[in-house]
Amino acid sequence: MKITREVTWDTDVFPCWRRSANNAPRPNSDVWRPLPSGIRWFEAELEETDIDLLYLIGSADLMQTFGSYRICRITRSQEGQDEFNHRNRIRAIVAALRRDQHIERPILVGDSALGPFVIIDGNHRCLAHHVEQRVVGLKVYCGVVAGLLRGYCWARQALTATVR
Repeated sequence: MKITREVTWDTDVFPCWRRSANNAPRPNSDVWRPLPSGIRWFEAELEETDIDLLYLIGSADLMQTFGSYRICRITRSQEGQDEFNHRNRIRAIVAALRRDQHIERPILVGDSALGPFVIIDGNHRCLAHHVEQRVVGLKVYCGVVAGLLRGYCWARQALTATVR
């Protein structure tokens, strides 16, 4: 991961989330509230070596749709069942990417800048970039603090789940 600069939650990360979440009043409390106060936030660009370290947030509907939380194991084809409307959302974002529309940055967290990383906001956006083979160079916000991923069920589930 190429770190470009340190940023803050209040002036950079939270406004990005707000723009991507259609002005919801606050982030999902199950994910956001428990994040440690010591987390350091960075603006970064994903590199080739990061692709193998990217995980969707541990959500059963994502596993049911894609068969894995690990981005590199998810097919770029958007064929298949779509009970939860994930593939339709990804196709819409892919269309926007192809029109060069602005897409907000995904927000990732990890124990260190070396990964692994769990996407806590922008799972569909990140998968759309994967479909288009545009993950390398993708600009993200990344929150880092030692031990972060061990303390959250959505991270443990993503990192320990097996491919069906």
